[in-house]
Amino acid sequence: MRILQTIHTYWPQVGGAQIYVHNLSKILIEKGHTVTVFTHKLPETPKREVIEGVNVRRFGVIPWKPYGIPHHRVQPYYPLAVLRHAKEFDLINFQMQYVWTTDSALPLKKLKLLQKPVIFSPIGFSHLHKSGWWVNRLYYRFWIPLMLKVADTIIAWTKYEQITILNLYNIEKEKVPHIPPGIDFGKYEQLPSPELFKERFDINNENMVLFVGNFFGNKAPDYLIKAIPSVLSENPDTKFVFVGWEGKEGYMQLCHDLAKKLQVDKNIVFTGPISFTDRDLLLSGYRGANVLAMPSRWENFGLVLLESLACETPFVGAYTGGTFELEQKKCGFGYSFSDISRLSEKLNLLLSDKKMAKKMGTHGRNVVQTEYDIRTVADRTEDIYKQVFSSY
Repeated sequence: MRILQTIHTYWPQVGGAQIYVHNLSKILIEKGHTVTVFTHKLPETPKREVIEGVNVRRFGVIPWKPYGIPHHRVQPYYPLAVLRHAKEFDLINFQMQYVWTTDSALPLKKLKLLQKPVIFSPIGFSHLHKSGWWVNRLYYRFWIPLMLKVADTIIAWTKYEQITILNLYNIEKEKVPHIPPGIDFGKYEQLPSPELFKERFDINNENMVLFVGNFFGNKAPDYLIKAIPSVLSENPDTKFVFVGWEGKEGYMQLCHDLAKKLQVDKNIVFTGPISFTDRDLLLSGYRGANVLAMPSRWENFGLVLLESLACETPFVGAYTGGTFELEQKKCGFGYSFSDISRLSEKLNLLLSDKKMAKKMGTHGRNVVQTEYDIRTVADRTEDIYKQVFSSY
């Protein structure tokens, strides 16, 4: 099949969804399909390029940023681009939904201007639909229902996202399969020594708690910092390591100031971002950690959970994204966002009970290998593509 994927950002500006789409596309190409990605154009990127076999075409944006951050720009040219190039593809998968971005072309199917099989993957729907901003309210009240109705199939990343869509919009369950994202487990088969990370950042403590994520408000690293005093009261020889770049101006300084105010700055290391080209260093960090902390307000899934588990490190995460289902699989612990005492309690439990942590980590790695490897996810996604295409 000739498959078109659309997503609001792509390489070199990446997050969990972009990594997933790229890895999925590579596996589909290995299976004999051709894959093209439509995305928006950054100033320093070419209009067309091929990245690891994936054809990438970029289209202009307008400067209005409805969410106040760069990768959520409005993209009004997608309907024209999709209409113009639709004949080049057998199937279109609209990946992710943000206010009037790549998914803005989907309603063309309702007007019968777009006569192609369409898959809609509304990544992050379960949390974004709750936003109180007036543009969001209009978008999720009128635009999203139309897209959900006209799509031939809707792929939900999490069971919670699936249930939310079914309950809010009265869509038949058969139309909304649950297919989680995945990671390339092959890259985790041979893991580097944990000492690589510890030596680089001069970490000699008995315990290490790891945070991996950009410094945006939704990642809530400051909430983890608030939990540190309670953790140190039971596990004083613990270092908290924050890996990530400053996504929102001033947020990292806020975290530095909070750490000093709580007098825990000596137990914190801010590494800054770790490049994709230095992946062994990040995997070494996962391996060296006793536990991964994901205190996020919301996540689409939280691929860091899978990455950490693939390195045999359990997690403590706020209930969002994939935390629910991974906790049910006994790979880590969840808690209600902003419940600092519960976060501290679960971190202390895993830091104090090394046997439990090891058991969870070993089990988690097996779960990721069998259920969340990108090849398994690609097989299930390909089956959906074939079903939709053959019945069109």
